Amino acid sequence: MIPDNTEAKKLYRDIVKNTHPDKIKNQKLNELYLEATDAYEKNDIITLYRVCYELRINFDLPENYVDNINQKIYSLKKQISFLETTYT
Repeated sequence: MIPDNTEAKKLYRDIVKNTHPDKIKNQKLNELYLEATDAYEKNDIITLYRVCYELRINFDLPENYVDNINQKIYSLKKQISFLETTYT
């Protein structure tokens, strides 16, 4: 999924304000910073939304992303199911 770059950039900047290791000395927040940086570089806007949610940063979720989120959930459920059946 390729997100709207302006939306991803806005979300990322909001996350960085609250988590950047040069300004915030908190391991959990610094880990979220690294996760958000990785997500931003990969254009993974769903992870950026999740990090914003975890940090209680307000955002508006565009309706067209709901389908993408549902597709990702479905894909992850398939992967989990596959791993569960092949684990034994």
